[in-house]
Amino acid sequence: MPDYLFYHLERQGLHDVLPRLLELSLQRDWRCVVKSSASTGLEDLSAHLWSYKEHSFLAHARAGDATMAEHAAMQPIWLTDGDDCPNAAQVLFLIDGAIVETTHAYERVVYIFDGQDDAALQAARAFWKKLNETGASPTYWQQNENGAWEKRG
Repeated sequence: MPDYLFYHLERQGLHDVLPRLLELSLQRDWRCVVKSSASTGLEDLSAHLWSYKEHSFLAHARAGDATMAEHAAMQPIWLTDGDDCPNAAQVLFLIDGAIVETTHAYERVVYIFDGQDDAALQAARAFWKKLNETGASPTYWQQNENGAWEKRG
C-alpha cells in the first residue's frame, strides 16, 4: 500500500507548491504522474512547469500531446486527466479534485487540495475517510505562518 500525503493549500497556490514537490520527488530519482480532474488545466500547468523558474524547468510531457506519445515512457513527469502511467512512476499527484480507484502501483500518492474551496475541502475529507476505511494511514501536511510544511496528522 502506498503512503498517502494530503497537502492543504492555504498560503500558496498549486502553481507555487507543485513544482517544489515535483523537484523533491525527482531528487529521489522518482518518476511522477500528475493527474488532474480536467484536461483544461493541464496545458496551463505544462506551460508553468517549463517556465516557473528563470534558469530552470521541469521536463515533462502530457497526455494528448501527439509529439510526445512515443517518448512517454522516458518522461520524468507525466501530466494526465486519466489513469495512464506510461513512465512507471513511483509518485502520483492528484490535483483539482482528481481521484483514482487503484493506487497499488505507486509508492506515494500526494493529494493536493485548496483549503479556500469548500467543495475541494469536502472532497479531501471524503477521500481521507475512504482511505482510513481501507486501512491506509494518510498524513496531513499544512503550511505554517513561515510557509514551511508541517505534518499535522
